[in-house]
Amino acid sequence: MENFWNSGEGEKIEGRDILGLRQVDQDLERRWVAGITTISARARYLSLLPWAIGEFYERRLAASSGKAVFDYKALSDVLARMEFIVLAATQFGKTAGEPGGTTGILGTTAHTGALAELWSAGSVEVPTRSVNSYGTYVMPSRVFGLLDTTGTGLPVQITVRGERLRSTRKALLDGSRLAELVGGGGILDLPTLRIEGRLFSANGLAACESERQQLEEAFLTPHGDGDAVRGVYQRFLNTTRWAFGLLDRTPRASAELIRLAYARAVAERATPSVAETAWAEYEFRRIGHFALELLLSSLTDTLRDLTEASIEGVVQDWASTDALPELVWAVVPFDAMPLKKRLREVVARLQDEPLVGERLDVREVPGLPAGPRAIYALALLLSISRRGSELRQTGRIPDRGERDHIERAFSILAANMDSTVSETLAELLQHTVAEPHLATTLRKMSQGQKCSLRFYPEGDLLRPTGTMIRAGQSNDRLGNVLRMWADLGALEETAGGRYALSAHGRKVLGGIPS
Repeated sequence: MENFWNSGEGEKIEGRDILGLRQVDQDLERRWVAGITTISARARYLSLLPWAIGEFYERRLAASSGKAVFDYKALSDVLARMEFIVLAATQFGKTAGEPGGTTGILGTTAHTGALAELWSAGSVEVPTRSVNSYGTYVMPSRVFGLLDTTGTGLPVQITVRGERLRSTRKALLDGSRLAELVGGGGILDLPTLRIEGRLFSANGLAACESERQQLEEAFLTPHGDGDAVRGVYQRFLNTTRWAFGLLDRTPRASAELIRLAYARAVAERATPSVAETAWAEYEFRRIGHFALELLLSSLTDTLRDLTEASIEGVVQDWASTDALPELVWAVVPFDAMPLKKRLREVVARLQDEPLVGERLDVREVPGLPAGPRAIYALALLLSISRRGSELRQTGRIPDRGERDHIERAFSILAANMDSTVSETLAELLQHTVAEPHLATTLRKMSQGQKCSLRFYPEGDLLRPTGTMIRAGQSNDRLGNVLRMWADLGALEETAGGRYALSAHGRKVLGGIPS
């Protein structure tokens, strides 16, 4: 009989980062991308926000004799209309042959109906349903010195740099019907998009050179002399220089760049740049976190099959696996589950070159049977422990202590070289999976978040809650850095989401100070 602890609940959640791991690599990545997030993908929104907010303030003041109360709903309506016009202009431009993609455009799903009406009827009233361009782009807008949310008075203020960019757009939009629709609403029609779409299309910066130049300047030049601002720009430009250098001859996607940074760092062939080392550590920790999530998913799946078990009972159940799947055998070449082998024997036979030089398959690996999945996770941990040993010893990959359970996993591996794989897995499951999951989830619940427990303890037994987990990896922010540089003309998008350095990009690269 399956007696799941929360099986009667009508509302369950998948739960993300239920080991409390991902914040470490996400915090590390955040330092090198100047506020660009996993959802802020297009550069033009950064110039549109100061313009739209400034126009809103100007209109409100003009309508009330120079004095007005801030109205969030009215600003939200303005931004919502801007969002829809950007969406429509980008899609229209694509059908008209405008270079560039439509990825990262806000509102594609929310405005399906309004877009369908526009394409079929030739016109539509601009909707005021916001998809939150402000929340999506306010962080990079602050970091690049275009908006300020730290002052008193207005919730968001336009900086000196933001005002210069707004003035540039204002000149470009002189007499624009689309600008009037953003400010006051009305009917959008296809002839207007045909004439003015480039002024709002996410791919239209190339047709508005003065706007593009100012936005590029914001990416390249610090907006203040403080150490914090200079540090943010230095890291962002170091990332840009590193990425552009690798994209000069070979098109690559962001995930390929990050994996290459890791492979080069652990190959010990040369001293990497500070940016490459940072991105190597990011990948190093992502691999380890993926491995621990694989162990968590293996434990959770097996508990569900058994209905209850101790950790030792879970590992013992994995012994029933007949043979290792090819995906696992290629890395750990044993004919059967090596649970009785000494950990030292597994290390000696580990074939981890694919784990270093190739991108992890985060789709196929989580679908392995629970036992082989756990062995694959062990191989990942052994690989990064061995490959990253010199980087860790020299401090280039620092020990982040209690914030990262990978350090605990390394200690367990080092202490268990003469123990069996079964004993090692049991200790890993106890101290780097079960305990962190329970502590993280109960802490989140105490803060009012929803229950995401996958199991709960009763003495030595763990009982499943019936909620599954699939190991994975967070999207990286570097891809959106590349996407924005492509919007600015420094990169060219090629097949497969890869980017190559353009002729303009080579000029940008040459101008970045060392």
